[in-house]
Amino acid sequence: MSSEKALTIIGIVLSLPGFLVLFLSGQQIIGILVLVIALLLVLNFYRDNFLPAFTILSTSKIITILDLMGKHAAVVLNKKIVPNHRHLQEFVFHHIRADGAVSNFQTNFGLPNAIEKEAGAYKVALRFPKKLKRGKSFEVQLSYDIQDGYLLDKEVTALLGDYPVKELKIEIILPEGRPCLEAHAYQVRGSDLEKEIDNLCISQDRRKVTWEMRKMLPFRTIGFLYKIEWTW
Repeated sequence: MSSEKALTIIGIVLSLPGFLVLFLSGQQIIGILVLVIALLLVLNFYRDNFLPAFTILSTSKIITILDLMGKHAAVVLNKKIVPNHRHLQEFVFHHIRADGAVSNFQTNFGLPNAIEKEAGAYKVALRFPKKLKRGKSFEVQLSYDIQDGYLLDKEVTALLGDYPVKELKIEIILPEGRPCLEAHAYQVRGSDLEKEIDNLCISQDRRKVTWEMRKMLPFRTIGFLYKIEWTW
């Protein structure tokens, strides 16, 4: 919480007795003040103990396939994030995977501090020079290359909701000369619960496939996989 917000809350609490005395008795005023203070304590406890490390205001994944055979592709992940706690100094990109070879990880803050691979997926850590300011949003970007990742006529890409997120976007940009013939977007929960979802758009020249969802309920995205399948 910023010092300005803290001073505002303190000012409101201190001014309450003077306002309430115009309408209520002494015992009623004390009861209301105790209730307000208890509510503030409960909210602060909830934020410190139950909120995830970050809330993601928006996430986008943009894949640019650079050749007609699908041998070379560049991926950019953009996230607008909000730290929910004071002690945070690191953000981790999870579940980076592809059918081909993944290389050349870079971020908008420089090279990643750590890159790990586990069960076929990469985890890329970005450490900041000082602790993040709680409640202040900022953008992080991860880019990487994929070799031999999109060699089939029918391909797929996906985003997994590992943090609460309010806006999601997946975009595939295809090379000139090999347009999209068909595409579908799906929401997946677990191994069996898959349903097709709306808001998929194919550009007029059929070189760009975009799925975008805004004003999502943040906690409904955790554990869900959002994917696009396309034929080209």
